[in-house]
Order: sequence, then C-alpha cells, then structure tokens
Amino acid sequence: LLILMNSDFKRVPWFIVTAGIIVLIGHYIDIFVMIMPATVGDQWFIGISEISSLLLILGIFIYVVFNAMTKAPLLAKGSPFIKESEHFHY
Repeated sequence: LLILMNSDFKRVPWFIVTAGIIVLIGHYIDIFVMIMPATVGDQWFIGISEISSLLLILGIFIYVVFNAMTKAPLLAKGSPFIKESEHFHY
C-alpha cells in the first residue's frame, strides 16, 4: 500500500495517525487472507481469537514503546541544534 501525501498534510498529526492505522489494518487483512484459507478452508470468520490476539499484540507494543519512552528524555539535553529546531519553518 502506497500513501502519497502532500508536504502540507505531513504536518497534520491526525492525518499521519489515520494513514498509519489504515496501513496497519491493510497489512493485517493481507496476512489474514494469505494464512486463513490454507488453514481452515472456506469456513473462516473473524472471531474472538483473532480480535483478542490483535489486541494482545497491540497492547504489548504500546507497553514496550511507552515503557522505553519513560526511560529516556525525549529532547536531547545540551544539544546545540535545539534552538535552531524550535525556530525552523518547514
């Protein structure tokens, strides 16, 4: 899946998040369609096990990312480029 975005839209956070969610859902459906027909044939459905496994992986990912973010500062202390980055207009 290719999402082409104008540089103006790249500065809108909700647009980036929406595009990322669409890509992740499309990737999950792609993998699901490749694996499920070979394992269960034509009696497949999206049930509680598929939804719970997706939520489990999502929860683990969120936990690992946020746990790593709390251990390190998000802004580099003493960086000479911080002031330049604050005044940069894209």
